[in-house]
Amino acid sequence: MHRGSFEDLDSLRRGAAVVNRVPLETSAAGVRYRAVAEEGKPLREIASVIGRCLTLPVVSKTREEANQHFAWFAQLATADLPASSAWSETVGWAAEAARTTR
Repeated sequence: MHRGSFEDLDSLRRGAAVVNRVPLETSAAGVRYRAVAEEGKPLREIASVIGRCLTLPVVSKTREEANQHFAWFAQLATADLPASSAWSETVGWAAEAARTTR
């Protein structure tokens, strides 16, 4: 994604709308879904893309610094929580916007 590109942001919003609309229209009550574009991406890489898109600096932190900075979120951010893109693909959401923003 280019810095400050509203067209790219609009494309991401439309993609997010699709992947959130489909389960609302087609699934049973109480079922949970996650939209996953790519599997096995480290949080460092995700943070780097977000920082670049928002023109914000991204810095590395030690585990201790991260625990202090992020408080309760540090436990979630450092957990190994694998996710699959299989469901996302079955509803026709292939994360094209996500793939074209790198």
